[in-house]
Amino acid sequence: MKSLFNITSAMLIGFIFNGALLMELAHAQDFDRRYLYANSRCKYPIRFLVYHKDSENPQHAHAWYYFQPYEEKRLEANGVVLRQIVGVPFYIYAETVPKSGVPNRIWAGNDAIADLNDVGYSVRKMPLIVNTKGDLEFTFYCPTPLQFSF
Repeated sequence: MKSLFNITSAMLIGFIFNGALLMELAHAQDFDRRYLYANSRCKYPIRFLVYHKDSENPQHAHAWYYFQPYEEKRLEANGVVLRQIVGVPFYIYAETVPKSGVPNRIWAGNDAIADLNDVGYSVRKMPLIVNTKGDLEFTFYCPTPLQFSF
C-alpha cells in the first residue's frame, strides 16, 4: 500500500510538473516571432547593433553586425537566426566602419538605451515590414552630412 501511494504521488507530481511545463511552452509560442532581415542602402561599410525582443525575456542587444555596401541578409547570432516579436518596438544603433575615404557617420536616437558590455548605446526605433518571405525586414540609408536619421 505504501509503495502504491508513493507511485501515485510521484505520478501526480510528474503530471503537475509536465502540465506546468506544457503551459509555459504554449505561452512562449503565443508570440508571433519572425526572422530579422536587414538591408543596407548605404554606399559605405557599416556596423550596427540591434536591440530587440524575441521572447518573454526583456529586450536585449546583439552586436556587431558588419555589412558591406548594399548588403542584405538575415541576422544571426552564434549560428541562430534572430527573431523579433511582431508589434514590439525594434531599435538599432549603426555607424560607418572606420576606413580611409569613409566619412564618420553615426545613426543613433533617443528612443531607448541598449546596454552592451557595460556601454549604453542610444538607439533609434526602426520600422519593420513583413517581406515576401514572412521575415521582419528593416532598411537603413546613409545620411547626408547634415542628416543623421534612418
